[in-house]
Amino acid sequence: MEGTADGSIYEFGDFRVDAGRRQLQLKADGRPLPLTSKAFEMLLVFIERRGELLDKNTLMKAVWPNVIVEENNLNQCISTLRRVFGDSRDEHRFIVTIPGRGYRFVADVRVLTATATPASEVAPVPASPPPKLASELHPRTSPQRSAMRWFGLAAVLLAAAALTWLFVHRGQAPVADSVSIAPQMRSAAGSTAGTPRLAIMPFANLSPDASNAFFADGLYEEILSTLAERMPGVAVISRTTMLSYRQNPKPLSEVSSELGATHVMEGTVRREGNRVRLTLQLVDAGTDHYLWSQTYDRTLSSAMTLQTEVAAEVATQLSVRLSGDATRAAPMTHDAEAYDLYLQALVSFRDVDPTVGSQSQALEDLLNRALDRDPKFAQAYAQRARLHTLLMMANSDVSERNYRSASDDIAAARRLAPNDPVVLAAFGYLMLADGQFSRSVEAIQAAEAAGLYDAVWLIPKARALLSLGRVEEAVKVHEQMLSLDPANPLVLNFTISHLLLVQRPQAAQRVGQLGARVFEQLGQPWNAYLRFIVHGDVEPLSKAIGPHPPNSNAPASVLKDPVVVATNFGALRFEHRYADLARFLERVPVPTLISTGDENQLFDCVGARPTAEYRGWAYLLANERARVKEQGDAVLAFVHSEAETKWNRFFLRLLAAEAYTFTGQKEQAIAAAREGLGLMPRSVNAVAWVGAASLAARVYAWNGADEEAAKLLEELASAAPGQQPAFIAMDPLLTLPLAHNVRFQSLVARLDKQMRETPT
Repeated sequence: MEGTADGSIYEFGDFRVDAGRRQLQLKADGRPLPLTSKAFEMLLVFIERRGELLDKNTLMKAVWPNVIVEENNLNQCISTLRRVFGDSRDEHRFIVTIPGRGYRFVADVRVLTATATPASEVAPVPASPPPKLASELHPRTSPQRSAMRWFGLAAVLLAAAALTWLFVHRGQAPVADSVSIAPQMRSAAGSTAGTPRLAIMPFANLSPDASNAFFADGLYEEILSTLAERMPGVAVISRTTMLSYRQNPKPLSEVSSELGATHVMEGTVRREGNRVRLTLQLVDAGTDHYLWSQTYDRTLSSAMTLQTEVAAEVATQLSVRLSGDATRAAPMTHDAEAYDLYLQALVSFRDVDPTVGSQSQALEDLLNRALDRDPKFAQAYAQRARLHTLLMMANSDVSERNYRSASDDIAAARRLAPNDPVVLAAFGYLMLADGQFSRSVEAIQAAEAAGLYDAVWLIPKARALLSLGRVEEAVKVHEQMLSLDPANPLVLNFTISHLLLVQRPQAAQRVGQLGARVFEQLGQPWNAYLRFIVHGDVEPLSKAIGPHPPNSNAPASVLKDPVVVATNFGALRFEHRYADLARFLERVPVPTLISTGDENQLFDCVGARPTAEYRGWAYLLANERARVKEQGDAVLAFVHSEAETKWNRFFLRLLAAEAYTFTGQKEQAIAAAREGLGLMPRSVNAVAWVGAASLAARVYAWNGADEEAAKLLEELASAAPGQQPAFIAMDPLLTLPLAHNVRFQSLVARLDKQMRETPT
């Protein structure tokens, strides 16, 4: 197509066209609206020749030069433009049909040429601003940071968790750059050839009231999950990967190429009062031809079955059968307001940080109100149980009361909808928190059989399998997650960390390199962490963290952040900056921190930990013996004040072992460490055992049980799950007290050789 300047910007009605960025946007807030590449080119033709009567042959030659195409392609593009403009069947505001002759673009167009118009005359056009969610009206932490809290990530990701949080979640969420890694990801994940692969673009919100944006997002999630659930013969790409294209819009052909999609579906949602209009179109990615399009005009109450109708239509177009029986067509609830509240809760779940009580309470209030209106709303019970389980896994609320709340909600959900995939997955998640790993795996496998689509729900399955020592099965689950959701940083982080945990450093490096191509912001910390953990190279890690510890002007909110504390405890220790570490910890303004875990503590559901635990080790390293005892007394006071549960019993014994180490009570320290380790053997929880054994080895080393420490560290170095070589061979909390132990030094020599010889 010729004649349109690359730098031109056009405005008409409520819309702006940025020819350089190839975007149709809402003029009010710059939101990009979904258009196929051919529909966008046709719009540019109309704008360039506005007011002219253009016959079909002229339009087809302009958009498809030197290619013979069917007239239906033209009709589909015209229909697409009208739907995006919000026109109805009887109302054509911008593109008027002249029967038997062609089409005329009749909008009043204002031309703003970026190269010729002073900046003061043209409002800046955002590069790719995402539509505002309801959650943005009340600022929270970024979606991915909250997602990291979902399954107790800090306890799983070793030191990488702290790095990831610092780099991903202190600011905006990462946005995939223009380099695609999806084909390599699919190859690594072993995607099945010949299987239809559907990419569903995030729905554009055309609602005049911005506060209704949640409805478009919630409806998107429901339709996506229903399609995945009811079309087992189709690989539906998960939500988080698809949402990355909202922040970084690309032509559908490019999206399908990056994701290996055979089909792409896009849509718009307009909600005004009690009326809902959903417009969808399905594109064959191989030909860029429209297979199907449909507009659904509904009242709010009748919109509750839209996902089922859409699933039936799409299944017909893809020539696949729907799974399940006719009862699946029934709505989750018959109460429109309860459904509205439920959709708000789904969207809010992306942003909730369970360590911030007001956020989790606001989310629970939405679900409470939904259940007040419909006490038989099974999925709302499941989501509320998921929230309470999240509070346990994130160590925010590990009380028996909170566990009972989750259990009661799961019981209600299972009575009402025992075969619903969300209900089954939520039950599996609770079983993970409760340490019933076999039941967790069984429940999530049942959820998969019932149509579970979201890769994030498979993370607890992988964790449960690792806890059972079923390493190969866990690795295959991660391959499945990468295939479903290749641009999800949560999936990537867990995959990297779990591969390290099972002693597969080269595989972890490959996933890290692939992921870094998608998330430019994460490339440096991922690679720096892997350089350290696999090769023992501290310098890149220090550079990736940036200035540390926080300077003297850092606000209290930073100094008491458990992620910041854990990160600095690791980095300053491995840099041998013991005095800096001690001074930093003295500035931490709170006596306890939520347990995020450092590289030696893979513990969920254990609650808080005393700041004195960190300080005691720092003072030991700095050789400030007089101050060490004070911290030991403080740790013991904390242990005695904590309510003991079946989940934290072993952790409290290990804390006591550390306290006795600080107070110089060597025999008590060794006995408490043995008891704590005995309460968490590998046969009970192979993942938590790694953390417990690492802590016990540290205690043994500082209290004269050198051989016991060395033997345990040998076991950690060879086990899968097990400890990474850098955390054994380079940790001063081990190398200092065991400097003269022959057995340990032999182990260090072997690990040093392993780190040198592991390929990059």
